[in-house]
Formats: sequence, C-alpha cells, structure tokens
Amino acid sequence: MFDVLIKEGLIYDGKGSKPFRADMAIKDGKIFLIKSKIEKKAQTIIDAKNKAVTPGFIDTHGHSDIISWAMKDYDFKIRQGVTTEVMGSCGLSVAPCNSKYLDLLDKYIETIKCGLDFEWKWESFSQYLNYVEEQSLVNNLIPFVGHGTIRMAVMGFSEKSPNQTELKSMQQLVRKALEAGAFGLSAGLVYPPGNYGDFKELVALNEIVSEFSGVFSVHMRNESDNLLLAIEEVIKIAQRTDVKLLISHFKSMGQSNWNKLDKALELIKEAQDSGVSVWVDQYPYTANSTFLNALVPPGELNQGLEDFLQKLENDNYAKKIISKIELNKGGNWENFVANAGGWEGVMLLSLPNTPKWNGKFITDIAQETNKKPGEVFIDLLLKNRGHGLVINFTMSEENVKKIMKKPFQMFGSDGLPGESGGHPRLYGTFPKIFNDFTGHNSVLNLPEAVKKMTSLPAQVFDLKNRGVIAEGKIADINIIDFDNFRDRATYQNPMRPPTGVKAVLLAGEIVLNDDKLAKNEFGKVLRN
Repeated sequence: MFDVLIKEGLIYDGKGSKPFRADMAIKDGKIFLIKSKIEKKAQTIIDAKNKAVTPGFIDTHGHSDIISWAMKDYDFKIRQGVTTEVMGSCGLSVAPCNSKYLDLLDKYIETIKCGLDFEWKWESFSQYLNYVEEQSLVNNLIPFVGHGTIRMAVMGFSEKSPNQTELKSMQQLVRKALEAGAFGLSAGLVYPPGNYGDFKELVALNEIVSEFSGVFSVHMRNESDNLLLAIEEVIKIAQRTDVKLLISHFKSMGQSNWNKLDKALELIKEAQDSGVSVWVDQYPYTANSTFLNALVPPGELNQGLEDFLQKLENDNYAKKIISKIELNKGGNWENFVANAGGWEGVMLLSLPNTPKWNGKFITDIAQETNKKPGEVFIDLLLKNRGHGLVINFTMSEENVKKIMKKPFQMFGSDGLPGESGGHPRLYGTFPKIFNDFTGHNSVLNLPEAVKKMTSLPAQVFDLKNRGVIAEGKIADINIIDFDNFRDRATYQNPMRPPTGVKAVLLAGEIVLNDDKLAKNEFGKVLRN
C-alpha cells in the first residue's frame, strides 16, 4: 500500500517540459511511481483532476532565520507553495555570535526579529542550526551565513579593513559555518558593517566558500547610479575565487538608471559565456523594501545606530542629513529617496513606535502635520530609534519583465512581516508570477515559470533530490488550481494570503490542505 496517491493530475516536472496527465504514488517520503493509471491502494488519495501537480517551489532569498520557528502561525511561504526557502540573506544571519558584541548583533538583526523575543541559545553557526532543527518548522530552510554577522563577530561595528589576524578569524568562522551545513556566504554591501568590506576581504572569504562549492549571495553595493560598477565588482570576485555568484533581488533603481539594465544583463551574459557561474533572483514588483535607517547615508552610521541617533538630536546635524538626502550628496551611496523620485515615492511600512503612520507616504504625513518631508523623516527616525521598514517605488515594469525572461533568473521573495503587515511580496511573490506574467502573449509560459521556481534553484544550490518530479525524488509537491491561483496581497493590505493552492506535501506529508495549514512539523534544516 502506498502512503499517498495523487490521481489524474497535470504534472509539471520542473524541467520546463510540456505537462502530462498521470497518477503519482508516494511512499516513505519519496515519489515511488508515476504512471498514467495506478490501481494499487493508498492510505490517502488526493483527487488532482483539473489541477496542476508541481515540485515544491524554492524561494531563493528570505529572512526567516527567526520567524520560521519563533512566530506563531508562520505560513507566509507554504501558502504560496514554497516548500523550501533560503534564510540568512543580505549579510544578516543570527550566528555566529561573539558575546563581546552580542548587543550590537541584536540591534543589527532587529528588523528580521519582527518584534519577537527569544533567547540566544547558541554561539556558533552549528549550534544555531541544531537549535532550529529542534523547533517545529512548516517548510525546509536553506541556511546562509552572513558576511555582516561574521564581520561583527570579529570586529564589531568597525569600519576599518581587517588586519591579517582578523581576516583569518573571519575566514575560520566562514569555514566553520560551511562545515556545519551553510550553503554559502551572503553579503549586504549597502548596509553597515557589510559595506565596510572591501574587494580583498570579500575575495578572501569567498575562497573558503569556493572550497565547499558554495554560493556567494550578494546584495550589491549599488543597484542604481553605480549599478554597472557594482556588477563588475561581484563578477570579479566570482572570477577570482571560482565561487557560484547569486545577485540578490536584481534590479535597476531610479528612472534615470532604467536604461542601464540592458548593459547590466549583457555583463552577466558575458560572464556566464566565459565560464563564470552567475545567477540572479528577483521579486515581481516595481517597489523595493528596505530598513528605515537605510535611507541615511551609510557613512553616518559608521559608529553604530545609537551613536547616530544621539547626533541626530542636534538640529544642525539633522539638517545636514536632510540636505545630503535631498540634494543627493554625501559620496558614493545608494540614495533610496532619490531613486524613488523624492519623498513622494517613499511609503512607511512598519514603524514599531509610531504605527499610526504605517501605510502612509512621507509626503502625506508632512501635509497632515504641516512639516517638511525631511523633518518628518528625522522625527520618525528618532521616535522609532532608527528601526522600521519602508517601501520605495523605484523600478519599471518593463525592466521587471526583461529580467524575468533571462535563463539565469530565479525568484526570491525577500519578504518580512512588520507592524502593518509588510511588502505584498511576503504573501504574493509566487502567485503574482502566475497571475501577471504567464499565459498567452506574456513573459513566461507555465512550464518555464515552474522551472524557475524548482529545478533551476535546485541546480544552483545543488539540491540533488528536490526541484523535479521524478521517481526516487523527495516528495515535496504542490497541487495547484492555476485558473484560481491568485495573489491578493496589496501595498495597502499586504497580509492577504493567495488562493488556489489545494495541497502542499513535504516529503509526502500533507502540510497544507484546501488553503488550510494542516501540520507544521515536517520542515527540515537542509545542510550543504
């Protein structure tokens, strides 16, 4: 007797092949048999007639290091059919820890804590993974170790380059994380302290990643004015170290930079043609989301957030910060406000101490309070102690489609819940792709879209037993009604889950049934 029998489903194998109708039998967590008709009995029979059967989706970019196990009713990914997700992106991981700098690390990861309290029951990356494995998980997790966290464990919030001893300590921490099962190193080169890391430092760390055939997942130094220079930097790191390169949430921000995308895509294609393993992930929206304090010129944060907030109490200093942002001065930095066309393109997403402004544009608040937009921003920084999330409308729909068509592109949601819910990508990334970008005369056909969510990321992360539907593979399976697979999350109401997911199986166990969460205990920490 089989454990599960899925009857008459339209099977998308994940390889981009034309779908075919068949029955699928599952036993001991794996796909046992695929055949046009299977008569043998099963403990559970699922009627998949007129439904699509796909491999479980893989989210290539996430920040669920804490919320995946500490948040009650964590369901953002599984309701979209995501059975496996990356955590530890953008240089932010919650291990390894150095007790000397634990307070700094706790503040550094404030945004991915999402207001949750927990005990630091680990120091090493291995101890952290062991702890997470003991928790109830609703889906599988692919861990990355963060460059910012590694740097902080050795050097605190220092902006100087590491000396030889410090660099060797950082390399050792990367090695230990990879030995524990990390799939690679992530970096957030736009955020302190990650942006203090220079080319030499990143090469030295990625030489260790390359030994483990790992991935360098990077939020580049710039995604706007200096986009091309930023791409050239990370490609050179990959060339020098022979590491797999994954460029995070790939985009070209700011209307004046939209025309740079063709050259950016050309640089990636040239690198791939020369033998460099370069990939990008993307979310299907024209607005990005980032930390409230990321709108500040990063050089102002070189002594830490609390030091900056103390200086911000001085009116003259505050006026200097506003001037740098509004006049786009202050050196070579990612000016999210300028890229959004000014304060009118910045929406407040998650403010812990002033939640009444969540969902409002800064210019709306300025009008309501009879203040200038820059003054509103300073006020919000101080009242929220620098914490919170914002949404910046910086991208073009045409460019989103151009990126999506490329064979080296995959999908990553990069979503986090906040006081007002979050960016709609948290609940909407995967259904939105099918809803808005597949079908007749659209960007992708259905088999292509499924491939970019399944076998392609499985190939990049070297997940040999996942990402395709074939006999002997692990039975991470989605049963979806594509006709009714709809994203319902909006910028104004981001916490509305999608419709159309009939069932999700994790290693043959039903974890979602008719849009209802059934069990949350079959997720695993995957180890490289």
